[in-house]
Formats: sequence, C-alpha cells, structure tokens
Amino acid sequence: MFAFGWYQIRDYFNINHPEIVEAGREVASVAPRKALVIAPYDGDTAFLYQTDRAGWPLMENLWTK
Repeated sequence: MFAFGWYQIRDYFNINHPEIVEAGREVASVAPRKALVIAPYDGDTAFLYQTDRAGWPLMENLWTK
C-alpha cells in the first residue's frame, strides 16, 4: 500500500523549475532571515519553500482568465 501510494504522489516532489531553486538561493543569501516574500508563481508555494522564508503566494490574473 505504501509503495502504491508513493507511486501516485511522487511527482509532487519533483522540481520542474530549476530557476525557482536558483532564485530561492539568491533570495536566501540577500534577504534578511525575517523577510516576508511574495511569490509570483500563480499560487505555487515552491518559491517560498526554496527561500525558506514566510510569505504569500501571489495569484495573478485569477479572475481574468
């Protein structure tokens, strides 16, 4: 059961955008530890995770699409 469950959710743990990782490293090296971050990736919180900072995901054009 565990193996089948992992097969279903394993793609959630892939990093499909290496530029997010690179940008996260840069923010982590430049911004203060208590800085709040706004992540403009249509609600994707991967950028917040990579920066290891608190903040908000920005939902751009949510109602205009």
